[in-house]
Amino acid sequence: SPHLEKLESLDLKDVMLERRGYEQFARSASLHGLSCLRVSGSGVGPQVVRLLMENKSLSQLSKLEISTSPSGQDVARLLASDHNSWQLSALDLGYCRLGDEGVRDLASPRLSSLRELNLTRNELSDAGTARLAEAECFRNLRHLELSHNRITSAGGEALARSSVL
Repeated sequence: SPHLEKLESLDLKDVMLERRGYEQFARSASLHGLSCLRVSGSGVGPQVVRLLMENKSLSQLSKLEISTSPSGQDVARLLASDHNSWQLSALDLGYCRLGDEGVRDLASPRLSSLRELNLTRNELSDAGTARLAEAECFRNLRHLELSHNRITSAGGEALARSSVL
């Protein structure tokens, strides 16, 4: 729809879209004004994220929330890859089961423009927290959400010692 061009923000969290619906949306050529996109659910996997990244009309996207994706590690890998041309300032991957490996994948120069990062409920341990705390690409972060993970005092110490955050 050409009327989508007027939208600056779109929240599709907790809707009944399945993968096919998200794929159709991701192919839309009328998303030029969109700077903020929020999606969630089992339909949001790597295929949908790749289509979104390939959509030239989403070049202005600066805030992205992909929550409750069962394929969080694959999504993180894609967002950190050379396929990602977005200059995101905010990324919310809450409830995506990233684990420590997903944090390793996110530590990429492609995400160095991030000022906000939400990793709530991603099964992060102290090792993942330490990796995050020393990832040079996160130097510009001003808001970091790590609630409801498996972070102990050792992870807190890694954050406190960080020369990056």
